[in-house]
Amino acid sequence: MSLQQQIDNYRIYFGAEMPAGKAEEVIDRWRAAAQAMAGGEGVELAAPFQRHYTTFGTGLPPNFCLALTPAEVLAFKFDPRHSQHPLDVSARQIKKEAARWPRRAVRATGVEPGKLAYGVELEIADGSGGVRTIACRTPRLSVNPAAAVMITELGGQLPAPG
Repeated sequence: MSLQQQIDNYRIYFGAEMPAGKAEEVIDRWRAAAQAMAGGEGVELAAPFQRHYTTFGTGLPPNFCLALTPAEVLAFKFDPRHSQHPLDVSARQIKKEAARWPRRAVRATGVEPGKLAYGVELEIADGSGGVRTIACRTPRLSVNPAAAVMITELGGQLPAPG
């Protein structure tokens, strides 16, 4: 699905709260910020996530930015302190790489709405037939088009806004 189709899908769910041009601008800011850390790897999408504080041993920091390249999913340590988070991001907020996986090994599942954040489960195939599930969350999708598009790109289904 193209980026424009992803944005159109996002607007079906959350269109009343954000114009299409603004959604595309936010998505591009996240992509550009992650691209600065990814170096030569072409980042297609990037978005903020937070692993649940009760989930340990994942190799992920509490706050991280997922970035999709054509071949891989990269996770970077992320500093969420920004007055406009998640609508705005700067390259300074994205820190060192924390993990990387083959793109086909990562899926978003179990998307659940919450008052201030949405729960998301990342399923990561380990290559030997096993799957590791990492419980995460992301800021409200109505103001977070980058995460909404990331979730759908990784196979997740957006819940109806509530």
